[in-house]
Parts: sequence; structure tokens; C-alpha cells
Amino acid sequence: MVSINISKFISEHLINKDVDVYCTHDSSFRGKAIGCADNVLTLLDAKTRSMTFISIPHVIAIWEQKREKKTE
Repeated sequence: MVSINISKFISEHLINKDVDVYCTHDSSFRGKAIGCADNVLTLLDAKTRSMTFISIPHVIAIWEQKREKKTE
């Protein structure tokens, strides 16, 4: 069995980036990844300036948000 250290991956590749986090079919989150320590991912919602704390073992998938192309 391969063990993946998702905390390390997040810390090295996704900190200070806007991400979407999928945990279950009815539990997903969006925000800027501002921290990842002690098996907890911290997201910041730019609009409300609120933070969400997600237990890393509950994360099924995480990806950087797609940036929409500006049309002029």
C-alpha cells in the first residue's frame, strides 16, 4: 500500500492558491489555502474573511481553482 502525504503536497504546491476541496458528496469547500499543519488544512474565504478548518484525513480531492479568462 502506498502512503501519500497530502499535507506535504498541499504545503509545497497549493499554499496561497485558491483551491476547491472535496470531502464527501455533500461536503466541499472553496477558498485560499493559507495553512496546512497538524493534519488540518486552513482555507480563507476572501469575500467574508472567514476561515474554514478541514481535517486532512477527510479530504478526498483538492485542486487549484480554474481562472476564468477575461474577455474584452
